[in-house]
Amino acid sequence: MTDLYFCGTFRTDWSRQFNFELEKRFTSKGLSCFLPQRDSDQSGDRKLTFEEDVAGIDGADCVVAIGAVMQSANWGFEVGYCYGKKKPVVALTDKENPLDLMTEGAIEHILVVKNLDQIDSYFDGLFSIVAQNLPQVAEVAG
Repeated sequence: MTDLYFCGTFRTDWSRQFNFELEKRFTSKGLSCFLPQRDSDQSGDRKLTFEEDVAGIDGADCVVAIGAVMQSANWGFEVGYCYGKKKPVVALTDKENPLDLMTEGAIEHILVVKNLDQIDSYFDGLFSIVAQNLPQVAEVAG
């Protein structure tokens, strides 16, 4: 079982770098992460990519959904899939990019920050919210 699945686009250099930076911070806290841009097939076999990403979601205890400028149809599907599976989703977005109504309703916890690039200013709060959804972390912290 993986602790976290990262849900967010990786179509731009910024988003790929941001995902890696956030993942690095979670792994430094001892969490395992499924990062689709790294952990699923990206060779062009769309069915295989879909199956591996769904398996990544199924195998994770919690999903971190990076919203803001990274919201897409794929992102919305992943959030909706989690809702249907009753898997906790923690969303991270910024003030300039509110979540769409239906995805917002499917998300357990939403952290709205001023600027996604300022990870140092909000990571501890994000980690705390995520840890509440991971029984093994909550036990260690408690």
